[in-house]
Formats: sequence, structure tokens, C-alpha cells
Amino acid sequence: MATSIDLLMPRFCFPGWFGPRHAGLGNELIPLAKAFIASRELGIPMLPTAWGLNDRGYRHYFGTSRFDWVRLYALSRALPRYTFREEDYLATGEADYGRAVRVYAERMGLTQKRHFVLMTDGLWGAYQPIRKARSFVRGLLYNARLSVANLFQLQGRVGDAPLLIGVNIRLTDFAVPTPETDFRGLWNTRVPMPWYFAVCRALRGALGELSRFLLVTDGSPEELREFIDEFRPITTFDMARTDISNLIALSEADLLICSISSYSQWAAFLSNAPYIWYRPHLRPVGKYLTMWESIVGSETS
Repeated sequence: MATSIDLLMPRFCFPGWFGPRHAGLGNELIPLAKAFIASRELGIPMLPTAWGLNDRGYRHYFGTSRFDWVRLYALSRALPRYTFREEDYLATGEADYGRAVRVYAERMGLTQKRHFVLMTDGLWGAYQPIRKARSFVRGLLYNARLSVANLFQLQGRVGDAPLLIGVNIRLTDFAVPTPETDFRGLWNTRVPMPWYFAVCRALRGALGELSRFLLVTDGSPEELREFIDEFRPITTFDMARTDISNLIALSEADLLICSISSYSQWAAFLSNAPYIWYRPHLRPVGKYLTMWESIVGSETS
């Protein structure tokens, strides 16, 4: 319920892309994490993502209406509108997203304005600038519908395995690479299956019975039959609405083998465990290897 202060000073922050879209969960979470940080830094209410306009059905997890976007659209038309874009972020000279938002707000005079909407956007900036939102995103995912129930069921399958290795294989909507594919900085492309086999065989050879594999994929059991037959992974094919619980499960694994996707990125970002990334995708930046064009906050950026 709005307070008298809210009515007198209607100021809001929310993710600014509320048009029709097919973005995956990982891509949806980035502008939402930015909105959370901005709202906390500026002391203004945050409104949730317009999940109803994503055709992947994420609104069912978060209990929102198909028309949840109407309020955001109306506010963006009725109030002065500001969008904190990548060029605004870079212009502040700050690596931390929260500090950058404060600098931007001062420059734009938002701290003195009685009413406005601030929208966050984009997949830019990588994850280091939004690290303060990790707890928020964890809470959001755990509180989503079916998360706890699915995780409880999954834990029964994991049992007493000393080490759980999460394997994320993306197939359905990702491009199939060719022998000539240059993976450096390339997204939305499948990691070659022989790489997964080689990594998992090496881990099984080193760890033996100490480890079990957890397979999280958008592929079908038939498409991954050879992998399933060889490694006998724990799967969730038979469970309902596992997009979020699978992400949590990957983040809770003792080791993560990643696909080239924001889904894997979020699993690694929310985790404190080591992860394995496809080497041909990484690019040298100074003395480091990175999936990004630069390393935010480093002397090489």
C-alpha cells in the first residue's frame, strides 16, 4: 500500500525493457539486479520486471499477471523518465554500479526531483559491478514458485554424494558451431559436445566414486542419450517448471561445467564454488583471460 510520502513524491525504479521478448532467465535477471541496486542507493521503491511480456512464462514463477507491464508503461508515460544506460555508467568513471548510479543521479538532479522513474537496461557491465545484488537475486529465486519443492525432490536424488558436479548443456535455441567457428566473444552458440565428454571423463578419472554429475539442459533425453548413458547424471527431465530450481541447483554444486550462456554465468556468479569455462571462448585482456572485452575495475580496463 502506498504511503502519503509515496503519493507526494512518486519516484520509482524498475527494469526498463518491458516490451514483448523471448529473453532467457539469465538475461532478465541482469537489469533487475541493476534496478535493485539503484533503488537501494537512491532510497526509492523498486518495481519488479514485467514478467508477463516474456513468452517463456516466467510470470508463473513470480506470481504476476499477464498484464503486469501496464503499470510500468503508465508510469513511464506519466512521470519524467530517465534510463541509466551504458554510456551513462561509463561517463561516471565508477566501476561499482551503485556508486555510478549515485553520480548519475547527482548529475541529473534526481536527488532534488519530487517525481520521476529511473529505468535500468541492458546486459552490459558484466557481473562485478552488480555483486551487491547477489543476496537479492538468491532470495528472489528461492522464493519463486516450486523452487523449494523441486530442490527438496532433487536433494533426494543427490543423496549422500560427496561431490556434486553441475553440467549445463545448452542446445535448443543456440547455433550449431562448425570447425571454422571462432568462439572468442561469441554468444548463443553451443559448446561442442566432445568438450563436455573430455572434461567429465577427466573429472571422473580423477575423482572416481567421490563425484556425481547433475545435468541441467534444455535438450531432450534423446539428444543427450550418449552423455546420459556414459555418465549416469542426475536429471530433472520429469520435474515441472525447473528453470529456476535448476539454476539454484547449479549454483549449489561443488563444481560447475558451464555452457556459453547467461544461465551458466548466473550459476557461477551466485556460487562460491569453482567453475570450468570453454577455453576457446575466452579472450586475453592484459594478463587475464576473460569472456568480456575488458575487465571492469582492473588496471587493464
